[in-house]
Amino acid sequence: AGIAGILVATPGGAGAYEIAMVFYLSHMGVNAAVATAGVVLARAILVLLTILTGYYFYHKAIAKYGKPADSR
Repeated sequence: AGIAGILVATPGGAGAYEIAMVFYLSHMGVNAAVATAGVVLARAILVLLTILTGYYFYHKAIAKYGKPADSR
């Protein structure tokens, strides 16, 4: 699945990674619907955590260093 994510031109290998993981999990005996739900949920949690930590550290940096002089 990691190789599929690298070979695809979408950010983070979105799409190819999910397809590869659903295929792998289904091949290992997990129901396809359960595998799909789990993979989509994992991607959603990853994106949400990335956004929230970026937002947190952005505001932490603004509080520490202030806004650039050329910003409005």
